[in-house]
Amino acid sequence: MPAVSEFLSQASSNAVFFSAPLLLQQRFGKTIAETAFLMLPLPLGMCFGAIIGGRVAARYGERRGGLIGTSAMALSMLLFLAGYNTELMGLVTIALIVQGIANGFVRPAVASAGGAALSPEYFGVGMATLRMIALLGSTMGISIALAASVVGGFRAIYITTFVLALMATATMTRVISHKRLTGTPEERREQERKFIADMETEAGLTTLPAFEG
Repeated sequence: MPAVSEFLSQASSNAVFFSAPLLLQQRFGKTIAETAFLMLPLPLGMCFGAIIGGRVAARYGERRGGLIGTSAMALSMLLFLAGYNTELMGLVTIALIVQGIANGFVRPAVASAGGAALSPEYFGVGMATLRMIALLGSTMGISIALAASVVGGFRAIYITTFVLALMATATMTRVISHKRLTGTPEERREQERKFIADMETEAGLTTLPAFEG
């Protein structure tokens, strides 16, 4: 289930990553330099979301952290659609921020749940497989964006990605939470530090190589 949710999430989000600069230029008439500047909320949101998302997943479980991420991802698609229909740049900016935060919540939760579901002898192969699935989802997302744009333009892109995000949310409800804090406040703080360190390792094995391009 973490692998399926990762695939759907990456397909949804990468369709947006691919189409957002085109939206800013074609719908709002922004230059390349302006587009690059206006895209900054997306990576900044990812940084913030990853910091908070890992702690939420450690404290309340991977399922809850992942559900927050995939639900926020679906919300961002509606914001993109509303921004496109109304030509309000503010809505698109908010959508980029929410999309970044959503990704920050999803990746640690998925990586942690996937890693925890593996036996130690299969951890390396399993995390490599999860990385491959994420890259396949990314590639599929770009293909979906291109196909949807031909069929119905930007509206079709955001409707399609909204459906994919809803499917990722439905799948995330089936993810088993392995990390949850218990015990005294001191024990919970120590567990949280260990859980977050584990998540950073697992997320790094599946996420960083995907952004080499």
